Amino acid sequence: MRFLLRWAWPGVALAVLAACGGEGSSPVPGSEGADAADAPAPAPRRSFERSLVFTSTGTGVRLVVPWILESTTRPGGVDRIHRGWLLRDAEWEPFYRSAWSTGPQREPWRVLPDGPFRILVGSGGRLDRIVFDGGGRQLELTLDEPLAEWTGNRGGAFTLLESGLILADRRVPGLLLDVSQGMRVTDGSPGDWIFLTSGAELALVVEAPLDEGEESPYQGWAVRDGEELDPWPLVEVDWSATRTFDPARRPIPDVVTLSTPDGRLSGRLEVRSIQLEARDGDGPVLPVDGLMDVAGQVTLEDGVEFPVQGLLRHRRR
Repeated sequence: MRFLLRWAWPGVALAVLAACGGEGSSPVPGSEGADAADAPAPAPRRSFERSLVFTSTGTGVRLVVPWILESTTRPGGVDRIHRGWLLRDAEWEPFYRSAWSTGPQREPWRVLPDGPFRILVGSGGRLDRIVFDGGGRQLELTLDEPLAEWTGNRGGAFTLLESGLILADRRVPGLLLDVSQGMRVTDGSPGDWIFLTSGAELALVVEAPLDEGEESPYQGWAVRDGEELDPWPLVEVDWSATRTFDPARRPIPDVVTLSTPDGRLSGRLEVRSIQLEARDGDGPVLPVDGLMDVAGQVTLEDGVEFPVQGLLRHRRR
């Protein structure tokens, strides 16, 4: 199964999100009894996702803490789902899941605290820190200086930051990828993205902004030794081996290969473990949503090969 990337010049990172705000509609004075055909159409439902993925960059035990924070608008309110995991080497600990609803909100994409999940916000609304204390798990995640910022060709924003994880009274240095995406629910499924690191030397992101089957457009970016590389305007992503995810009755990748037509990037990744869930659906094939732990190697244009580890964000509606 092959997916292609097509390049579009970066736009304003969060323009799509900012255009989607607004409170619930209210009656217009004097409109009582007006013809139903003249009534304004209801606002389309919108789905927003903020993903924050910390990965350690030291030589000890690999620690990864991914958060997926979703919000979906509907008439009269916003539905939210927060999920958090701790990945230690290849072992997953899903330590947090919360689903709740709020009333209409002008900025439904904003991250909200909930129970044991607390946030600290700095100047300009910048998210500075996440603190979790509940269910026997305590951890703190700091978002430090940005290293690079990229915009997908449908408006999704990707920010790579220096970061730190405070766990068991020790601070673990690392990198954090902050992903903000928004779309109409009727647009289908947002595309996959992959976040890979090779210690602190290389961080690489490959993203498809929308699931369009074998025509999904992928694009990619990287930071190497603190310097941004030229972006990859066309990336081919192949599921060179698959397996069936039985709860959703659909194939998922087992081996993923990356390549660019100009030879500037190539790689092979194997899926080591998964945290996927089947969601409610109408047909025999159900939506799937979650994360995959991957590892392998990538080769850059100068021929240097890097061992990499990371996460593949996978969803299909």
